[in-house]
Amino acid sequence: MRKFQKHILSTLLLLICAFINSNAQISHGGFPLPEQLQGSSLRYGISNEWEEMPAFSMDLLEKESSTPKGGIRFAYGFEVNLTPNNSGSITYLPDGTKVWRVRIHSENALSLNLIFDKYHLADGAQLFIYTPDKHQILGAFTSENNHDSGILATAILDGDSIIVEYIEPKGCAGEISIGKVNHGFKDIRKLPSFGISETCEVDVNCTKDAEERSKRSVALIVFNGETLCSGSLINNTANDGTPYLLSAAHCIAFDNRKTANEMAATSVFYFNYETPHCFDKIQGSLEMSLSGASIAKIQEKTDLLLLLLDENPPADYNTYYAGWNISSTIDGPVYTIHHPEGDVKKISKSNSAPTSNTFDCCSDNIVFASNSHWDVDGWKYGITEGGSSGAPLFNSNHQIIGALSGGYEPSGCGITSHDFFYRINKVWKGRSVSLSANLDPIKSEETQISGLEPHQHPCKRLSNLDEGEQLHISESEQYPAGTNSDDINEYAEKFEEKGYIYGVHFLLEKGTFYETDTIWLKIYQGENEPNTLLHKQRVRISDCYYNQRKTTFQESVQSNLMSRDNYLRLDSVVSVDSSFFIAIEVPQNATYPLSIYITEEKNSGRNTAYFKEHGEWKPFTSHPQYKRAASLLIEPRIATQITTDVPLVNSNNTQITLYPNPTTNDVQIFFEESSLSFTIYNMNGIKYFSKEKPKESETIEMGNYPAGTYIIKVIYPQKTAYRKVIKL
Repeated sequence: MRKFQKHILSTLLLLICAFINSNAQISHGGFPLPEQLQGSSLRYGISNEWEEMPAFSMDLLEKESSTPKGGIRFAYGFEVNLTPNNSGSITYLPDGTKVWRVRIHSENALSLNLIFDKYHLADGAQLFIYTPDKHQILGAFTSENNHDSGILATAILDGDSIIVEYIEPKGCAGEISIGKVNHGFKDIRKLPSFGISETCEVDVNCTKDAEERSKRSVALIVFNGETLCSGSLINNTANDGTPYLLSAAHCIAFDNRKTANEMAATSVFYFNYETPHCFDKIQGSLEMSLSGASIAKIQEKTDLLLLLLDENPPADYNTYYAGWNISSTIDGPVYTIHHPEGDVKKISKSNSAPTSNTFDCCSDNIVFASNSHWDVDGWKYGITEGGSSGAPLFNSNHQIIGALSGGYEPSGCGITSHDFFYRINKVWKGRSVSLSANLDPIKSEETQISGLEPHQHPCKRLSNLDEGEQLHISESEQYPAGTNSDDINEYAEKFEEKGYIYGVHFLLEKGTFYETDTIWLKIYQGENEPNTLLHKQRVRISDCYYNQRKTTFQESVQSNLMSRDNYLRLDSVVSVDSSFFIAIEVPQNATYPLSIYITEEKNSGRNTAYFKEHGEWKPFTSHPQYKRAASLLIEPRIATQITTDVPLVNSNNTQITLYPNPTTNDVQIFFEESSLSFTIYNMNGIKYFSKEKPKESETIEMGNYPAGTYIIKVIYPQKTAYRKVIKL
């Protein structure tokens, strides 16, 4: 038997509060409106009406003819047509604001996600998707999330019930329609110890074999809300940060271009889903995702798939665009970074050089070109599984040389097998498909390039954890850094760094969101102890298993063994100078216990953890229970300078015409309708020019601009448009 693998991972975007710049899947902050609104109501059916999905069984999968070949399926999609005109209930507030709510339930679903087949919001409108108890909230989505495709694919919410809430101010004319509800039958959020991937898989942070930057290029992908694959951001010779992502054509319906385009438009990409610090009992963060892409290149006979993301990953994701090498001869060792079965990021390494071979795959319906693949004959450690498809194959210089198509049975730990990665040099200058047109836009004729840090000031994750340090596991419910009976309810970690904080990771030994409990994240300035409060933001922590159509949690709560790396994006970037502290304030009388992970006694003896007792801050060396130097696993994402994220330009945008483009000096901009303003940025987000209320055409002198790619952002009354101009 032969095995045809396919990989896709989904990074959940569970951002409760988001900040400044927008991306396709990124929320823009805020909360849904209260349930009981004072206003006139127009209801389609009874109040609190639920849209029930049909009864679901695994037999439906056997009847589904449109399932992508080789896909790792985790959800079944119900085709629907839910709009404010035919479902849910509508309430008009006194100021004329329209609020549409529709509640969706699919019995026994482990998760739900949606695809809006019509999504075009006017400025001022907001969309939220949340569980009935609001322990998970996506949104607000706004006009900044509009795509040219008119499609919005959402991240995944736990459980079998969700509520969609659309808020439209008076005078706005948006369009919104839910076209698909995806019923999750496979829990992609389980930890590796629960058996999602094979036990011989190696977490990417548990080895030095992968370049730190290479792993930041790899993403888990959810296509059409149903299937999982892997992929990687890849650089081009212009070094302009164009967000190309390499994956495998068999991950989507490559024999049907219309269906393939639709699946690309509904894709969701999860970055940085990995076990932190090689703590294999802690689940990685699922909170850094983007949605939407278009097909840049696809070829069935080689399995090539190059996607163009609708948006650039923002600065705090700290992604990397890997370099590539199109040599026909590759020395060992080689390695791949992937998301097997949608698990956290793994690495597999081979010390041998790959050989050119033919992947004699799966069935008569899938025939790959002769010698179009690199053949990796067994791994030193790790394997690949379903969900690994599309993963990059890196050479010893950490450059991409191919992407995974599949492998031969038998599979499993301890068994040597062949895995096949299509060769990017085989499609570099093909007659029908030429990858060089995208990855060598300046026609440099280079055969290899290095990777790209897309931001001038990368956003790094700070940690006070020393190598080899272990986590403290509490033996009772008197937590040294959590709920206890000692009247201690605020804990802080000290850092000595200058810069701008974008978000904060906090790793919880125990943590449950409960409606009546309020948890706060705080940022203080100070030298020897937290002093001046700089920022305060509410935290939502989700660790309940919710699968009932209720407005409160079930009595049974998940075990605290389900530890997670939670990431909270700040409402606004916080500037810090010299020493600062990040604190978590837990409820004094918490319904459920909550505790931040803390280290065992520090190897260095240097204490960075503090607690607040009777209004006074003290180091952990004087903690009533602990009395030793420690660090809390609270870790900020910080940059030395603010990076303005520049959205990707869609080349099909027709609101702006540029001439000439590329240009060596002047460029003339033609606006097809009246605009409010326009701004020119470089790819690092530095502003070069801005003008309010421009004329129908404007001429910009770019003669003194450095050579490179620039973004023109145009603000219209009801939309925002972008175009790219190249200065030679």
